[in-house]
Amino acid sequence: MENKNLPKRKSARLKGYNYSETGAYFITICVKDMRFPILSNIVVGNGALDIPQNRLTKIGEITDKYIRSTNRIK
Repeated sequence: MENKNLPKRKSARLKGYNYSETGAYFITICVKDMRFPILSNIVVGNGALDIPQNRLTKIGEITDKYIRSTNRIK
């Protein structure tokens, strides 16, 4: 059912591209209001040469697990 109050969106898909083929895809996950780090945190160590690292939260680990489980080999 189409909601006539919402603006019509253009498709983000490339015309003529077969999305069922094996390939690399970029996934964007939107988090409502971005009020707190729900998927990951940036962790910085105490040393001068420490590189900031992205650490997944429990919800981030679950999300990562399910994204990786969709990797099918034909």
